[in-house]
Amino acid sequence: MTLSPALVPQGISHSPDLSAMPKADRIKHHIRQLRTIALHQGIDGVKAYKAENPEAASLRIQSSPTIYDPKPPGYPDALASLVAGWFASDTALRSTNRDDVARLNTRLGTDRFDPDRHFSKPLSKSVLNRIEAVFVANGVQFDRAACSTMGKVRRAAMQAKSGGQATATPQAISRQGATVTIGQASFPVEHHGGHYCIRVAVAGKRVRVRLDALAEVISLAGFQSGAGVPDTPIRSIVGDSAQNGLADTIPPGTRPKTEKPPRQSPEDLAQDEPPLSLSDRIRRLPRANPRGPAIPDGQDPLALI
Repeated sequence: MTLSPALVPQGISHSPDLSAMPKADRIKHHIRQLRTIALHQGIDGVKAYKAENPEAASLRIQSSPTIYDPKPPGYPDALASLVAGWFASDTALRSTNRDDVARLNTRLGTDRFDPDRHFSKPLSKSVLNRIEAVFVANGVQFDRAACSTMGKVRRAAMQAKSGGQATATPQAISRQGATVTIGQASFPVEHHGGHYCIRVAVAGKRVRVRLDALAEVISLAGFQSGAGVPDTPIRSIVGDSAQNGLADTIPPGTRPKTEKPPRQSPEDLAQDEPPLSLSDRIRRLPRANPRGPAIPDGQDPLALI
């Protein structure tokens, strides 16, 4: 762009000399420049650049900036507090969506949330994270796919409190053959790396959980025999060890495929046992057959045959 002569002496310009560049490189340069100008200077800056660089006149710009009205401060906390109230009070749970949205507006000092529609709008990831923490704190499994709006979150809370959804208690963990059931979800048992495990969906990805590790975590939480699971230790439900926790309970023909352990490298083998010296290897050679009787001196050995 042309600068004022008062700022730049005659014959001096800050614009790069593009004459020596191939046309393809010059077009790339114009695209980069126009991208920055469109972002910071808008259409007026784009027109000025194209007037100064006719070669860029044919370039087209499509800009769709994202403009939104941010939620008031404390919005995620307010929704999480609302859900916590649903678990703590049946009266709060039976409240209508309109009443809860009205209370939400009052708490946040706004009137922007429509009482008739707000609880039908999708929830953001950050809000879902806060609500999921409330469900977990109340021992209830949280299904993000089924709880995409506040209205659906309320229905999930109602179902959990009415006993329609299994809560995350030790009684909800059981094992039948090659299947482990946690709450209402069933997980096939796999054998991986010498350990029995199940796969659990975490943030859209399936993650292996070793059964012995699961048993240890539940035990550390204090759920032992006689403390939440009468006459049935948690370890006997999940599996006593990774090696034999399910070895005797998987029906014939349904045993998961066993993966071969990784081969040891020569370096690993060398660390397991120090190499033998030459004398040690000689001593370990099998002993030869005993020699026959000694041949008297001066006698032909062939005569003994």
